[in-house]
Amino acid sequence: MTNHGYKLYLLAALLLATVATATGADKQRRLTGDWKVDVEKSDFGMLFAPKSATIKIDQKDPNFKFSDVEMNEQGETSRTESNCTTNGKECTVTLIATNYPATGTMKWDGSSLIFDGSGSSSGIDFQIHEKWDLSQDGKTITVSRQLSSTRGNTSQTIVLDK
Repeated sequence: MTNHGYKLYLLAALLLATVATATGADKQRRLTGDWKVDVEKSDFGMLFAPKSATIKIDQKDPNFKFSDVEMNEQGETSRTESNCTTNGKECTVTLIATNYPATGTMKWDGSSLIFDGSGSSSGIDFQIHEKWDLSQDGKTITVSRQLSSTRGNTSQTIVLDK
C-alpha cells in the first residue's frame, strides 16, 4: 500500500468511527419527547395495568428527567416526576406505569439505558432491573422490566409510542 493509499485508508476509518459514535449518541438523545404507554402491546405480568399512561422524557445527558401521568381502572389519576442521571449516580425514581418508588442507578450500555435498583411497596421489598431500548425508527421505546421480591418474580414489557 502506498503512503497516499495508507493515508486514505486511515481517513476513511476515522470518518467511519466518527459516524458510528455520532449515531450512537444521537440514538441516546432521541428518548426525549412525549410518549404514550401502549397498554394493548404491553405486558404487566402479575401487576395491574394502567387504563392509560403518558410519559414525558427530557434528556440532556447526563441528566434524565421523566414524568408519568397514569390513570387506573377506577379513573383515578396519579402524577409522578423523577430526576436521574445516566452516569451511574444513585437516584430515586417512580417506576413508569406504576406508583412504586425505587432507588438505584441509571446508565448507558451501548444504545440501551439500564436501571438497576430496589424499593419497597406495602411493606414488600423488591429488586428491579430495567432495560430501555429505542426502536430503529425512533418511534417506540420498549422497557423490559424484571421485578423480584419475597412474594415472587414478575417480568413486564412496557411499550411506549410517540
